Amino acid sequence: MTIFALLMLFALLFLVLGVQFMRGKWLNLIAGNNFVSKEEMKTSYQRRLGRLVAAPMFAAACALAFQAASVLLRFNGMDDMAATTDILMGACYVACMVLLVVVMVKANKR
Repeated sequence: MTIFALLMLFALLFLVLGVQFMRGKWLNLIAGNNFVSKEEMKTSYQRRLGRLVAAPMFAAACALAFQAASVLLRFNGMDDMAATTDILMGACYVACMVLLVVVMVKANKR
């Protein structure tokens, strides 16, 4: 059950990061963005970047939540339902990877 708690903790972490990036906060946590001046941090590009980076964070949070659900279901002997959550988890991980590629492509078009 420790793995369930860890997965949910990381899902919550990614959810909080996604919300803060969406709001335009904590943008200095984005790789390569920690040396940006306070004036440049308020530009529309930075707000767009925050919204763009928030999407993979939400996808990762969903994937981790589905993975935690799968662990919990398997622990309780519900393997059929766990298989369904495994499929959803895989779809979320694929979406996360696709969104990360989109972030890299769009961020480099600046």
